[in-house]
Amino acid sequence: LASHGIFAETGDCSFELTPQAELLREDVPGSLRAYAMMLGGESFWKPWGELLACVKTGETAFNRVFGMERWAYLAAHPEAAETFTRMSASNTESRATPIVEAYDFSAATTVIDLGGGRGGLMAAILTKHPNVTGVLTDLPAVVAEAQAFIATQGLGTRCDVRANDLLASVPPGGDIYV
Repeated sequence: LASHGIFAETGDCSFELTPQAELLREDVPGSLRAYAMMLGGESFWKPWGELLACVKTGETAFNRVFGMERWAYLAAHPEAAETFTRMSASNTESRATPIVEAYDFSAATTVIDLGGGRGGLMAAILTKHPNVTGVLTDLPAVVAEAQAFIATQGLGTRCDVRANDLLASVPPGGDIYV
């Protein structure tokens, strides 16, 4: 990466970030750090080695390599799950404003966010539309962080955060589901 100007070598095999690497920092808006960490993680790159076998058999590469589906893997590997959760949050939060600007949620009484992560999109919707209430659902491992995030946004009274596996069921009562 130093040869491409992402890092600068400072001597004694030490490196520092260049302006091109700013998005690899966690504390900057639009950070891609968690995304880069996920791409470099074994659970992302290792299944690609089974591509040919999977094309021949129709088997899922991830399941072939790890002997389980991705969600089960994340449940069994907290560090990988944390990276995935951070990546999802930064990805959603960077897209939340354009989504809310492009779609009018004001006709809804209740918006239900399925797999809403920590709540970046829901927070943007509720902030822009003060007459809308929300229900944010995600897996149990994510709920506490979502509740805390929604509370810090001052939206705790307008958003119910629930543990739910959207592949098993979807909560009723929403006017709009995202």
